[in-house]
Amino acid sequence: MPISENQKKLKARRAKLAIKNRLVKIARALDIERARFNRAIAQGKQVVLKTDSGPYVVDKVDYNFDYHTHPMGTALDQNNTQLFCGFNDKTWADLLKQAGIRRHPTVVRYTSYKKEI
Repeated sequence: MPISENQKKLKARRAKLAIKNRLVKIARALDIERARFNRAIAQGKQVVLKTDSGPYVVDKVDYNFDYHTHPMGTALDQNNTQLFCGFNDKTWADLLKQAGIRRHPTVVRYTSYKKEI
């Protein structure tokens, strides 16, 4: 029995809704990871971001996953802060590992970097 046009449209809408729901789940899971990470930093965990210009201590991660840092071996002040932009799943997973935080199961399930600690 052939599929009607309405059935095709309904199937397409359901597929789009499924994708949207998956993206919402991933965004919520990443928010939870970020909050746990910032809490660990506030409690005194030292996490180091390795860059081409040397190691930097991560002070916090904002909602855009920009890393607020200062150079390792220096005290944090207004003059030496450095912001590293962008989200890289492997880098984020490594930072979480340093902070002793497990990846959220939803993130592990739906992202390209599957490694868990």
